[in-house]
Amino acid sequence: MTTEPKCAITALNHTKAWLQVDFGQPYIINNVKIYHRREGDGPSAWKQYRFRQFYLDASNLSATQTTTSQRTRCYTDNTTAPDLPTNIIDIPCKQTARYVIVETTYDAPEDDYLDEHGAILEICEIKVYGCEVDTYGVDCMPCIGCQYCDVSSGVCDACEEMLMRSR
Repeated sequence: MTTEPKCAITALNHTKAWLQVDFGQPYIINNVKIYHRREGDGPSAWKQYRFRQFYLDASNLSATQTTTSQRTRCYTDNTTAPDLPTNIIDIPCKQTARYVIVETTYDAPEDDYLDEHGAILEICEIKVYGCEVDTYGVDCMPCIGCQYCDVSSGVCDACEEMLMRSR
């Protein structure tokens, strides 16, 4: 159970809710771990069902400058009622991007009795794992012999190698 009392919640009565992480420049992303507050007992508990049907995108433009079709989709949650998504999810997202965007349009029917409507996100933490461009591996070692390499293995990008050979 997530016990951190400082979680972000988006406003009510909107058709779309989003939260983004801005790195300030593009980074090579390996995976993204999202922590959502787990549902507890009592009427003031955070609602885990609000995490249904979210999606995770990577982009070089912010959420305010793009539509979802202009981004690279890393993950779509397809959980439907009465099932609940896990409150901690680790998502592979092998992209190079400046922004990681969590977004939903899901309006949870469980909120109707509270007279709360619209898409809502409640996120406690987002951890993004990856490296600066031109590096690889857990320790983000520099690519050797090429400018771009696989973020996990360090193997040079074939396109970059062919470009170097043609010069």
